[in-house]
This record gives sequence, structure tokens and C-alpha cells, in this order.
Amino acid sequence: MLDVDVEGVKQIKSNEIPAKYVFIAPPSIETLENRLRGRGSFTTHSPTHWLDSLTLTHSLTLTYSLTHSLTYSLTHVGTESNEQITTRLGNAAREIQYGSTPGNFNAIVINDDLVAATNQMNDLVRDWFPLYFTKK
Repeated sequence: MLDVDVEGVKQIKSNEIPAKYVFIAPPSIETLENRLRGRGSFTTHSPTHWLDSLTLTHSLTLTYSLTHSLTYSLTHVGTESNEQITTRLGNAAREIQYGSTPGNFNAIVINDDLVAATNQMNDLVRDWFPLYFTKK
């Protein structure tokens, strides 16, 4: 599993690597802006705010390999200037447009509710790679 941006997805697709593509999108640009502006305002005792600060759009590329592991790491970036947020929102708008274009991704997951998004990702992976989840 790779976590790449839209440009990475385009590059992987251009090399015709067999993969499944999932676009992880914010519920809206407004929600994304609120999340970006709210960064740095959470504490370790406030997981909801911490989860809300997770960023914008991510593209996950699922590839087959004999040895595999599923790892996800979260990095918190400090607060950003208004100019940086404006730039990120412009980039996000372009990525959302590409991500929502039919044929560019196999699935879209809206990062609105962490539990629901996680469950949706789990269901997709189980559907796409059932051999990894059969009981022995």
C-alpha cells in the first residue's frame, strides 16, 4: 500500500503497474479549510480534534506483493500561514477534480468520519484481495 498524491498516481498509471486506486477526499473544501486552520490547536487528550486535523486529499495505491504489511503513519505539521493554506486549498481543489473524475480511481472514500472511512477502506481491501483474508 502506497500513500501518494495525485501526481504519483498519474506516474504509476503511466507505467501500467497493476494496482487499485483509492482517492481519500475531504467532505468539502470548507471542511478542509477548517481542518487546516485548526491545526496545532489540539492536545493529546483531544483525539477528535487531532483526527479532524488530518489533511486534505490522499491517494492510496494498493499493489500486490508476496510479502505485505499495512502501515499507516500520521504526521502532524504545525500551523500554516494564510498563504500556505490558500495554496494547499488550490492544490486540493485540483486533486479533488481529478479524484472525482470517473476512471481515475477505483473507489473514493470521504474522510468525514474516521470509523466509517476506516471500515470502507477495510471492506475495499477485503473485496479486492480476498485471499489475504481467508481463514485457514
